[in-house]
Amino acid sequence: MVPDTERRGTLVGRLACLLRFENDCVTWLDFFPPQWTDAPIVNARLLLLLLIVCSVAQSATAGGVIDKRLKLVVVPRFGAIRGQAPVPLRYSLNWSEPQLLEGHLRLKWFVNQTQLGTYTAPEVALSSGSVTRNVLLPPVIMPFENAFFTVQGEFVTDSQIYDLDVHDVFIPLDWRRTFVAAIGRQPPLQMEATESSDRDVASATFTETLRLERFIEEPMTHRELSTMVVEVAPPDLPTNPLEFMGFDLLMIPAENVDILSNRFLSAATMWVRAGGSLCVFVDTPVKQEVVDFLNHLTGNSYVNGAYLRTGEGRLLPVVGEATGIDQHHCELGRLVVARGPVDYSREAWERAMLFLWKVRQHRIDEWEQGEEWKVAFPPDHYDQVQELTFQPNRELANPWMTELMLPQTIQGIPLVTVCSILTLFLLIIAPGDYFLLGWLRRRRWTWVVFPVMSLLFTLLMIKLAEARLGSANLERSITIVDLSSQGRPLRSTKIELLYPAFSREVSDEQESAWMVPIDPDTQECNAFRGMLEDMPKYEPPWEYTGSLPGRHVVQRDVRQWSPRLSRTTTLGETSLVETSPLVNFNWRNVTWEQSTDEQNVDALRRSFQSLDPHADVTVLGDRLNARLDQRLSIQERVFNFVQFITYVGDSHLFDLLSQVSPTAAGHWDDLALMDWGGKQRVFLAITEPREGHFVVYRKLLTKGE
Repeated sequence: MVPDTERRGTLVGRLACLLRFENDCVTWLDFFPPQWTDAPIVNARLLLLLLIVCSVAQSATAGGVIDKRLKLVVVPRFGAIRGQAPVPLRYSLNWSEPQLLEGHLRLKWFVNQTQLGTYTAPEVALSSGSVTRNVLLPPVIMPFENAFFTVQGEFVTDSQIYDLDVHDVFIPLDWRRTFVAAIGRQPPLQMEATESSDRDVASATFTETLRLERFIEEPMTHRELSTMVVEVAPPDLPTNPLEFMGFDLLMIPAENVDILSNRFLSAATMWVRAGGSLCVFVDTPVKQEVVDFLNHLTGNSYVNGAYLRTGEGRLLPVVGEATGIDQHHCELGRLVVARGPVDYSREAWERAMLFLWKVRQHRIDEWEQGEEWKVAFPPDHYDQVQELTFQPNRELANPWMTELMLPQTIQGIPLVTVCSILTLFLLIIAPGDYFLLGWLRRRRWTWVVFPVMSLLFTLLMIKLAEARLGSANLERSITIVDLSSQGRPLRSTKIELLYPAFSREVSDEQESAWMVPIDPDTQECNAFRGMLEDMPKYEPPWEYTGSLPGRHVVQRDVRQWSPRLSRTTTLGETSLVETSPLVNFNWRNVTWEQSTDEQNVDALRRSFQSLDPHADVTVLGDRLNARLDQRLSIQERVFNFVQFITYVGDSHLFDLLSQVSPTAAGHWDDLALMDWGGKQRVFLAITEPREGHFVVYRKLLTKGE
């Protein structure tokens, strides 16, 4: 047995005594060697130890200070967040002191511990109150059920950083499809109790009719597809067309039609024409601006519009009865105008809802025959590739797009070449150096030969890498422009590849555009029926500064010879197209009648080729004839890619719907454009104004419109 005196002489023994509260056998100075505790050295060394501890403590709290007088609250802006779409949030900063506090808010968002981005808001001044702002964050992939999305806040001043609260925000899972149907009225909690109770019974039926999943036969499918119905107060409705990407449908009740702002009407016009779905109820007098808004959406002039306003302010159709439900194709979007009282149990309202959801014609035929929709499910066995029913299809996402857009001249260095050069280097600096310098009796030159050979082989590898991977920055792009019946841009989508020759920081200024990274390949995450088990390989965090959406700057770090893909979207006539030889073409000549005759299509092709000899055109009907073959030219592959994402013939979701409202996410779901039912066609034309930069024009043609 070890004596206590010997045991106490060791550091472990002293610690054991202290933990057993043997204060008579150890003091805190006993933890140090005797020479440390001898004055005057003890004072200097204890001071050094104290400085080290303080330095560690300071570095641990270097991120900022916590001040209870400054609080941050982050909530979903509209009460629910749409799946596979941008994330609309509302944040409030509260400062409880009259002393002025100036600075800007910085938000960082994470999935589990992986940071996805940073947002720096414009500068704000706080004094005894709160400031509330809205922000639209990029889409987020939630891979599995135990993943969580958090937003961490910091308030940055000239002299201090304040650490704010961390907020959890619910984001729908990637393998679920969550739609959001919004009603533009005051939420019940903000209304008088009597008014709310009077409305509850009538609104319950109306709310239920907005849900798409009620048409599907299999109840378990509701777990994979659901519709969230939210209520948004009219003052909180979006005034920027990009903010509407939080909605699939928007319903405006009759009592709130006349209080809609002009900014809302202008933004809603661009959103609907770019693919949104809007329903307006009218049974009370309306202002002239609302009538002009409806006439503009329906594509009619203000003089010969579809609607007119009586002297009493009533809305009447130019043709038809005073009351009823009207359905309008508004370029890429849909508009329903319900005039007068509506019976939500009647077939006319059900048909209007199917129209707003952009349901395919063969599914509408099934509904008319009294059938519920059947959705094919994936097999019940383990499959790493098979996706769930309504999950986005990313087969043509990041890896495939990178391969498509990178020139074939850019190739990696073969492994055989690398191994051969490494072997040659080792032979030279090991046996070659030894025998050659030994034969020359100059072994001391080893200290010269080794660094010289290292430098030469390094230069050789650099030159070889530049020859195969490129020595200049490379940019490629595919811009898809959706045109109106008059040939004006409705929506532009730019898919851009950046292949840098050296690592650098890239900044992009945006004003009316929305820029996000292309989604990573989720099929590499050990998926079981689409349910991811590992985290996707997200891009390094992007930094957004300014107003989102609005005028802002996007900053991202790109590494040498590492391709980076992005998607930029605009709604309205702000086009992303560079100078194109086809801009002078009269797109009004492209009509439904022209698209049904092959001779007319050939005549259109010749017209395009007179402007650009390399241009090509095609018409998408009930069948897709394109193929993704690597043996085709790059222009043919790009053209076929656009046809694939326009037609979307192998998706469970798009077996129900022909389109979804704009999302501007890192996948292509919202670029699907047509119904296969024989009443719609898409005319496409492709040109290459600059080498590697393609522009594809699309025009949706609807029979009878």
